[in-house]
Amino acid sequence: MKGNKHSNTASCPDCGKKLRMRFNLRLAQKVTCPNCWAYLEVVSVNPLRLSWDTDEYEAEWDDRMDREADWF
Repeated sequence: MKGNKHSNTASCPDCGKKLRMRFNLRLAQKVTCPNCWAYLEVVSVNPLRLSWDTDEYEAEWDDRMDREADWF
């Protein structure tokens, strides 16, 4: 059964730090890098790969644009 085990390490796409997960992740699960605080999403579970969580960044960008629009 060793071949069915999922990897529990992945690199942060933002800072490059190798992250060791203490639990199994699911596809599309959201995580945060403890080193650079990047919002990440699981894009592959075997091998474990992370990418930026575009939903979180888009929401943050929209909020920032709304606040800046109030000044004009």
